[in-house]
Amino acid sequence: MTLEAPLRPSEATQIKQRALSGFLRRIAITDIVVITWAVLGAEVLRFGSKAVEATLPGSAETSMDTEYTVFSIALIVAWVFMLRVHGTYDKRLLGHGPEEYKALATASFRLFGVVTVISYVLRLDVARGYVAIAMPAGMIGLLLALWLWRKWLTLHRTQGQLSSSVLVVGDREHLSGLIRALSSAPEAGYRVVAACCGNAENGYVSGVPVLGDETDAADIAQRIGVNTVACTSSARFDAGGLRRLGWALESLDVDLVVVPG
Repeated sequence: MTLEAPLRPSEATQIKQRALSGFLRRIAITDIVVITWAVLGAEVLRFGSKAVEATLPGSAETSMDTEYTVFSIALIVAWVFMLRVHGTYDKRLLGHGPEEYKALATASFRLFGVVTVISYVLRLDVARGYVAIAMPAGMIGLLLALWLWRKWLTLHRTQGQLSSSVLVVGDREHLSGLIRALSSAPEAGYRVVAACCGNAENGYVSGVPVLGDETDAADIAQRIGVNTVACTSSARFDAGGLRRLGWALESLDVDLVVVPG
């Protein structure tokens, strides 16, 4: 007999999504503060406080001082933009594994690589010295801030908060390993709430209720309001079925993750 999981209203999923979005906004704000501190701090060390004071109303500083600060502001904006382009704030990377750190480092190195090349071509010796101060300070600050935020997130996820609800789909023997793997790493942010597999009448797999077979996955995902569907190997689910599931989930704004069996 197939067991029915208690229905969870869509509002609960929306609240969870808003909480994750709010967490990412806090990370982004922290990054802006760190980058601003690193860039303007490097400007003060390299050119003196007059360069920053040149942007204040009524300042009598030189146009050269103003140009330094305009360049600093442009560098701050470009750094934040590069972090976003390289997926630093991707929910799928949030709080687990090295990918967040790699995205942050890649974005920063590429930005300053471009700045260094431009400075070399234009023979801007002053700019190269300025970058040599701003880059390590900003990188260390960003990595430290990310590490602290991840510690905070892991603490909440081990308590069952700020995690994505997951429906697992596949053969029963493969699902057992997948459920154990996800349950053993709560910091990854995946909480398995239901399963779809053959022999659904057996009720549970590794303590998770089975609500139907693989072909029911999209309907069940919509009914119980999960954020993610994780698919592993299934003898009853071919490539065509996986594509159809992906299309159905896309219309529901539910993430599909394919896990090798």
